[in-house]
Amino acid sequence: MSSPVLHDRLSCHPWMVPQRARLPGLWPVDRAEWLIRDECYGAQMALRTTLFRTARSKVFQVASGYEQRAHAASATLLETVITTLNADGSFAVDGAGAAPSSKARFIITPDGRAINPDKDHSLIALGHLVQEDFAILASDETGHYRLIAGIICFPASWTLAQKIGRGLTALHGPVAAYDDGLAGRMNRIFTALPAHQLLGRANVLIYEDANLHQPRKEGENKPLQPGGARFIRVERQTLYPMGLPSGARVVVFSIHTSVVTAARLAAYDPVAFAKLKSLRPEIV
Repeated sequence: MSSPVLHDRLSCHPWMVPQRARLPGLWPVDRAEWLIRDECYGAQMALRTTLFRTARSKVFQVASGYEQRAHAASATLLETVITTLNADGSFAVDGAGAAPSSKARFIITPDGRAINPDKDHSLIALGHLVQEDFAILASDETGHYRLIAGIICFPASWTLAQKIGRGLTALHGPVAAYDDGLAGRMNRIFTALPAHQLLGRANVLIYEDANLHQPRKEGENKPLQPGGARFIRVERQTLYPMGLPSGARVVVFSIHTSVVTAARLAAYDPVAFAKLKSLRPEIV
C-alpha cells in the first residue's frame, strides 16, 4: 500500500544523545507530551481508516487467552486518551472520562471526522482518534511481560500477527542486541515503574521508500539498494504503566511514526544529518 506521508520535521533525534542511542535508551516524558499531533495528522488518519477497512486482521490483534484482560486494558486506555484529548482543546469531546452508556458519544477530530468511541473495540476507536499505534503488554503466570493486544497500522518491518502473545525476547527477535539480559532488565523496569509514570524511547530507521505500512515477517529483509532514495523514519515511543479497575497492571507502548527525506533533514538540521550519516553511512 502506497503511503507517501512525509513530515516537515522528525519527532526527535535520538541518535544525538548517547544515552538515548543505546538500548533501551529511556528518558522521562511529561504527561502533556504523551500524544503527538503534527502536520501529518490528517494524512496519517486517512491511511489508518483505509487500513481498518481493508486490513483489519493485520493491524489489530488480541492474544488468545488474554481477551478479558485485553478488553479491560483497552477500555481503560481509551478513556484515559479521551480525557487527554478533551484537555487538548482541539477535539470536541462529549462525555470525556465518563463510562460508555446507551447514549452514543461522539468525538469531533481536528480533521472533522465524527468518531463514536463505543461503536467498535476500544483499540480500533483509539486508532481512529490519534496518530499513535498502541501495544499492550501484561505479565503472565511467571511474571514475565508479553504482548496481549495491539493496534499497529505502521509496522516497521514486522507483523503483529507473528508477534502477538510473545514475551519480550521473542517479541524483539531477530534484533541481536535485544537478548535475554536486556529483556530481563526491561521486565524489571515494567514491574517497578509507578503507575502513570511515562518513559520515552525512540528508534531511527533507514528506508528506501516512505511507506508507513511496512509489514514483514522475521527474516524478510526490507529493500535497500545502493544509490537509492533514502527516507529517515523515527518511531517515538512511550511506556505507560497503567492500573486496571481489577487491580491488575499492564504496560502500554505508544508509537508515533514520522518520516522525512534525507535531503529534508539535511536542510532543516544539518548537524543532526551529519551525525546520523556518520553513524549510518548508507544514507545518500
